[in-house]
Amino acid sequence: VKESTPNIILTYESDLRNNEYRIGHSMDFHAFESKDYLVLGGVKIPSTFGLKGHSDADCVYHAITESILGALSLHDMGTIYPDNDNKYKGIDSSFFMIEAKNLLKEHKYEIANLDIMIFLERPKLKDYKEAMRKNIATLLEIDINQVGLLTFVPATDYVGTIMQLCNDRRGEYLDMKYIDTNRAELH
Repeated sequence: VKESTPNIILTYESDLRNNEYRIGHSMDFHAFESKDYLVLGGVKIPSTFGLKGHSDADCVYHAITESILGALSLHDMGTIYPDNDNKYKGIDSSFFMIEAKNLLKEHKYEIANLDIMIFLERPKLKDYKEAMRKNIATLLEIDINQVGLLTFVPATDYVGTIMQLCNDRRGEYLDMKYIDTNRAELH
């Protein structure tokens, strides 16, 4: 017997949403601070610096959370989990990912795949990538093969330009139309 496509059961109006896709995009930047570790994708990586933030500043988890919230057309993390609320001070960012996963389920969506890009000069992440993928898959209750993770070592002057802009603005939100190593337009 040849494999056939299963019948779709249409009992409730929500059953009709099976073919509706939502896509979320996000990126996250944090300033560096002196620490002996860096947290990315739930992995504590030995380093001479870490990321500064109200929570544990895991920008991988933050970007994933924001992309889920965006795909659901909900508010951003700063609105839902304000950085002036001490209940989130130093919190493990897995909290935000679990909350986003629960919202996804509540809205009857599931993740098809994630494609994560980390731009970082040092430390080298090759020895930590699989642990990050596993953490992400476990928290979101998806298969590890649904989690793609790429790491890039960008040109130093490019990263320097972006970080200088972030530091110059001291945490204000940036709306960048265009950025390269020679010019940046902000408004």
